[in-house]
Amino acid sequence: MKNEDSEWIKKVTEPYRQMQKQMEKFTKLQSKVMPFQFTPIQQEYFTGINESFKKMIDPIKELQNSIAKLNFTPFQESLSQFKDIGIRIKENLDKMPHSLKLLANYGWFLDLETDSSFPNELGELIESNEIEKVNEYLMEYYIDNLEHIFDDLSIKYPDRKEIFKQIKIAHKEKLFFISIPTILTQIDGICYDSTTKKFFDKRKENNYLPEVTTELTNISNSIVKIFLTPILNQSTIIAHEKDLHKFPIKLNRNEILHGVDKNYGTEMNSLKCISLLKYMHDLLGDFES
Repeated sequence: MKNEDSEWIKKVTEPYRQMQKQMEKFTKLQSKVMPFQFTPIQQEYFTGINESFKKMIDPIKELQNSIAKLNFTPFQESLSQFKDIGIRIKENLDKMPHSLKLLANYGWFLDLETDSSFPNELGELIESNEIEKVNEYLMEYYIDNLEHIFDDLSIKYPDRKEIFKQIKIAHKEKLFFISIPTILTQIDGICYDSTTKKFFDKRKENNYLPEVTTELTNISNSIVKIFLTPILNQSTIIAHEKDLHKFPIKLNRNEILHGVDKNYGTEMNSLKCISLLKYMHDLLGDFES
């Protein structure tokens, strides 16, 4: 192969190689797809995702046709494998919003540092009525990462450092009736610090979704947009009390802070609230950058 041909191939394949580096974790995902329907609000913000990945894959098909003319079979076979990886990535990303929504219905909000294979794996466990396994795994995950989470929060929001310190102490001392309401107030607090919008402030014109979503939906990163799914839908933590019968659990901010729920003080519920606090910390970080 001539040097100019080699350079041409390198140049044309560079965008895909960059995509492969960014998305390599997603190759672990299984390729089965669970069909689901986007809500109107999801559809409004997610319409560009499929097109983005289509644009990544189409040039590879075009490149295959050009390579065939050079009769460079080994490279062409490798390129075909890359194309298959891209298709599997797209299929699994299509499924991820459904999995994230299922997890939020049980009070869990996966942060952006979790392994990228877990949303769909955990979603499949929920659909198999194995929520106990999901709870066990996620409790262990957030217990193991508790120090890291609160260190990051204290660095990001130094004016709230003492509050986070006392939340961590209350949780470790199993004072969950104290830790949970304070965590919920700080979720509003960090959203206000970063956007001047609150999380639990909901308005009719925003379909009663968290006020902060009006800011976060401006994030351009397609992967991060997928992770917005839990707050672009109603879930048990933000739902109106009259709608709680629609959800499998009753962990609800309004019932806790208004004194209706007298049984919320469990370790699992405290960790679920910490998962939401960490999740919002990560989303806000992407929003600001």
